[in-house]
Amino acid sequence: MSLSPEWFAEYSDRDKQRSLDSISVKEAESDLSMFRSSISPVAEETARWLYKNWTIEKFFQLHPTARLQLLKFIELELMAKQSNAEPLWHKIIETDFLKRNGIK
Repeated sequence: MSLSPEWFAEYSDRDKQRSLDSISVKEAESDLSMFRSSISPVAEETARWLYKNWTIEKFFQLHPTARLQLLKFIELELMAKQSNAEPLWHKIIETDFLKRNGIK
């Protein structure tokens, strides 16, 4: 599956709607699950919006897997371009998450 040119052209409409209605936790989790798929631009667009608009409180309402996906995107796509970028915290969180859940 791939996204149509119309989907890309409708970005400003989606952004305006999100500014009015925000994004639900379920919608965010669904969109973030699309990373590394043929429709990953959906996840990237949502992640950028969440990064700019959500509070930490809202962030922690996400399922841990979705939180990890969002952190990875923020660190690898957004923060990596900054010269003063911090360490990759998602790796620390991921290691702890896997260890607490008995996953190797």
